[in-house]
Amino acid sequence: GVVSPDGIRTDGRVRVHVGNAAPVDVTVPASGGADLSVVTISVDRAAGAPVVIEAVDRMIFQALTGFLPDPGPPVGWTVATETPDAVVWRRSP
Repeated sequence: GVVSPDGIRTDGRVRVHVGNAAPVDVTVPASGGADLSVVTISVDRAAGAPVVIEAVDRMIFQALTGFLPDPGPPVGWTVATETPDAVVWRRSP
């Protein structure tokens, strides 16, 4: 969310642009007493399409993380282990 100079917390807004698709507005909820808000946004993007996150309201982004589908290991690598959310590759023996 957003904290005003007088300490009042309000919802913030970001706009997510993916390639040439229409932008999506996302509300960043006021965080109550916490210093940070965590917002999860899922988007589909074509290979090479840029992803732009625009702060509509003034705010600070501490981190952005992106995840991609697993394309499978490259030549010389194998899957060591996997879960529904992650895959670990290792070099083939």
